[in-house]
Amino acid sequence: MGHKRPEVEKAVQSCVDALEGRVSPQEVREAFEAAAKEASVDLSPEQEVSWQFFGSSLRCS
Repeated sequence: MGHKRPEVEKAVQSCVDALEGRVSPQEVREAFEAAAKEASVDLSPEQEVSWQFFGSSLRCS
């Protein structure tokens, strides 16, 4: 990969942290939203629904 993206790295780490119970699903969501913004990716309303669906049973892959 050419450029480092700190927000993407934070989002991935937050996913691991959530799986280990150190951060909330809301914190993971915020990290991924920041990563999307950093990468100039607009989140659509459909993606918003999927965030609501996962709620506290957040799964990261």
